[in-house]
Order: sequence, then C-alpha cells, then structure tokens
Amino acid sequence: EDTPFQAHAKSWFYFSVSGGKKGDKLSLSIINMAKQKNLFSMGHRPVMRAEPSTPRWVHVPSCALRSSDGAARLSWDYEFLGEDV
Repeated sequence: EDTPFQAHAKSWFYFSVSGGKKGDKLSLSIINMAKQKNLFSMGHRPVMRAEPSTPRWVHVPSCALRSSDGAARLSWDYEFLGEDV
C-alpha cells in the first residue's frame, strides 16, 4: 500500500564487466546522477554482484558522490575476488 513518503520512480543501472581475473581492480562511475544525488548523499550505496564469486546482490563497501557544474558522479572501486568472467 502507498505511503506519503513512497517514491514511485526507481533508477536501475544494469551492466556487466567481463574478463576479470582475481586481484584485478576497477574504478566504476555513473555520471549524470543529479536527480538521484540526494539518495547517495544520505548514505545509500549501490548494490552489485560478480558471478561466480559473489552470486548474491551486495552493497558496495563504499562509494563517493561528487558534484560539479550541476552534474553528479557516483564512483566506487571493485576488486575481483575470483575468476569472474
């Protein structure tokens, strides 16, 4: 049932990265997050999974939200835990 504070719009960014080997590190960023920046400035974090080593959705340990010239960029780092391809 709806509540006065329930949002009816959601953002979903779905993408994949392949070819990672154990110990490889990535820096990921999603740009143009102006409409969603309030969520992430209040402590919300993206969720991700990397199969087969992390088959369940988990929150990224930490992320950074930076804004400049009205554009917001959400960034985080990821290290492959296993042979995630």
